[in-house]
Amino acid sequence: MNAPVSRLVLFAREPVPGRVKTRLAREIGAAAATSLYEAFLSDLATCLPSPARWDAVLAYAEFEPGPYLLATFRPPWDLIPQGEGTLGERLARAVVRARMEGRRDVLVAGSDAPTLTAEDLSEAFGALAGNSDVVYAPAPDGGFSLLGMGGNVDPAAVFPADVRWSSPHALADSRRSVEAKGYRVRLLSTVPDIDEVAVRGDLAEQLGQPGPVRTEDAQRCLGRHLDRQHRHCHQILSRELVGDLGTVAPAAEPLKVRAREPVCGLRGEVPPQQLDSDRPELVGECPRECEGRRCVHAVLQSSS
Repeated sequence: MNAPVSRLVLFAREPVPGRVKTRLAREIGAAAATSLYEAFLSDLATCLPSPARWDAVLAYAEFEPGPYLLATFRPPWDLIPQGEGTLGERLARAVVRARMEGRRDVLVAGSDAPTLTAEDLSEAFGALAGNSDVVYAPAPDGGFSLLGMGGNVDPAAVFPADVRWSSPHALADSRRSVEAKGYRVRLLSTVPDIDEVAVRGDLAEQLGQPGPVRTEDAQRCLGRHLDRQHRHCHQILSRELVGDLGTVAPAAEPLKVRAREPVCGLRGEVPPQQLDSDRPELVGECPRECEGRRCVHAVLQSSS
């Protein structure tokens, strides 16, 4: 069988607490963020390869691949180092290496987008085989979760030195350079990352959508986390505390709280009643299902 002419390169780090998902860790803790990242890596390693259509390469950030990456990304995955330099320089290096190894169309993706599927990759490669030179799957924060380019595209145009990485401007900066060179751009469907959405429950909803079987490890891991968040939310209501779901501080004096909808009273922790607030301010929501319906608990701060 002939080798594929297309390549996926997935960028990842060895999941070590304090070194991965640091923004998310500030909200849910380093251990929980690392466990979630491990689950995402496991799911992506399983669902993204398609050896007959593209080869799959894991680009690791360290000098040597760590034990979790070695155990998770087995054949058909190949493992290569990202090397040193800025993110743009490392991404460009991965594309150049793919070209030197005979690959024409190349996709690069981050490992913090657990809902990325082989179907998304197939759509991206199909666009590159058609009328598009560069494709992006936008992320909600202004960056991109997936980027692809055809064999006619200069990587330096896609990853210019002035891209403001890890900012709301990353996609726009790259796209501006690409279009200035005359390349044809296509935006794919948005693929969210998990830097901030997981604690709001957005990711839980996406993982639970009907569709191909995927992200099983992520569902289990996120479910455990949201169970803890759910209990935390009930504690906020029952103890009359105010704060967001990640940093709750005892009130100096009792505060009035209420729920936007009748409280579900799960496990008898919260009385099914509403309390009034003179000047309510939404602080947090409970993202879980209670007794077969959406349980939306809004913690509201009084005017005192």
